[in-house]
Amino acid sequence: MIEIIRINQPDELNSIFRQIYEEAFPTDERRDWRQMNELLTNPYFCFNGIYNEQKVVGLQTIWNLGEFHFMEHFAILDSERGKGYGSQVLHQILNNISTRLILEVESSNSHSCLKRIEFYERMKFMLSEGVYYQPPYSEGKNKVKMKLMSNPEGILKEDFATIQNRIYEIVYQYHLKSLVN
Repeated sequence: MIEIIRINQPDELNSIFRQIYEEAFPTDERRDWRQMNELLTNPYFCFNGIYNEQKVVGLQTIWNLGEFHFMEHFAILDSERGKGYGSQVLHQILNNISTRLILEVESSNSHSCLKRIEFYERMKFMLSEGVYYQPPYSEGKNKVKMKLMSNPEGILKEDFATIQNRIYEIVYQYHLKSLVN
């Protein structure tokens, strides 16, 4: 049985979580680990450890942005993939929040990106058509072209900019003008 346990203290962010995080996400798609420790005190932010039989099998970070939740990172250990853990975690999350869940996926047409999008579509997420860039996490990192997906309903064209700006301002502490320049 999969358990999702909130991590509240920096000493709980052990090397296994760091390994999963750094192996699952390219440099431009992740924060410096120090930033992750600092975010544990942010009231909007939640870092969850994913466990199977008391063994760490993954991680997930999520932001409560009021009108919606934003899942910033979600990763299962390579050795544990294909066992249904990802689906179980998403079902638990979707059952425990009362707003829509939005996440980013790479916009590349690579096999792994398409497979990831298909996984979320099987989980009833809808791909947004809006143009979206993940802002750089820090100086020296690049913005990344992504797409937004949401569940249970899609993102309407007229709501896209509002949702994007909320993510930029709270999650990335970034303003749209900075990204365009």
